[in-house]
Amino acid sequence: PLQGTTSQDIGTAAGNGTVSFTNLRLDVAGTNKRLAANATGLTGAASSTFTVNPAAAAAMVIQTQPPASATAGTNFSPAPVIRLEDPFGNRVTTDSNTVVSVARNLGSGALQGTTSVTASAGLATFSNLSYNVAQTINLNFSSTGLTTVTSSIVVVSPAAANRLAIQTQPSATATAGVVFAQQPAIRIEDQFGNLRLTDNGTIVTAARGAGSGTLQGTLTATAVNGIATFANLSHNVATTITIGFTSGSLAGTNSGNIVVSPAAFTKLQLLVPGETAA
Repeated sequence: PLQGTTSQDIGTAAGNGTVSFTNLRLDVAGTNKRLAANATGLTGAASSTFTVNPAAAAAMVIQTQPPASATAGTNFSPAPVIRLEDPFGNRVTTDSNTVVSVARNLGSGALQGTTSVTASAGLATFSNLSYNVAQTINLNFSSTGLTTVTSSIVVVSPAAANRLAIQTQPSATATAGVVFAQQPAIRIEDQFGNLRLTDNGTIVTAARGAGSGTLQGTLTATAVNGIATFANLSHNVATTITIGFTSGSLAGTNSGNIVVSPAAFTKLQLLVPGETAA
């Protein structure tokens, strides 16, 4: 709507039959604006066209929110877009100087990508933001002199399975033939170390690494919520061993040392000629 004093009595207005409108304005920016003048009993008249430019930037609004869900390490799509507006809600198309910055608000990791962008025609587009931690975050957008705005929630999921990691080490000491008191638990992780909570099918295999002898027990375990837990591993040879864990093309991992001691004394053994007791 046209703002200001939009009607006057030509009979009382000074000006020898002319009327001046001194405080008209339009708050909506745009081109091809035109004013029409009319009075009862007279033929109307129209002004030439004119352009209303936006006022100076007074606020930021989020024109395009970041996605509601994203994958760790992958650029957000759609990319967030910040709109610079004047006090009347017009995009400040003349602004190609204001710098807008973005930072993680909720969450604990570091936001990746270009985190400061200069507006172009009143829009600041963040084209390569990503996040490497599988968690729920949101973003704060700020610029000097303008009120900070906060995005909606982004739920970041793990990337594809990439490697194995040990969540629970096997016991550091054990007795020959006795199931390890602490059984190993193996995490299925993406390349950023996020646990693949949705993984309920990856099979992890355990095998003796350092040492000698054959690892005993059930040597495979299937992941549940991203964790493969072994239940009954043991070793019969009194030696120091490690356990290696593998699964297909995923990067494997090795346990810490396990010092296996002899079991309780159970029998006598005759030495053959030339043999000495250890």
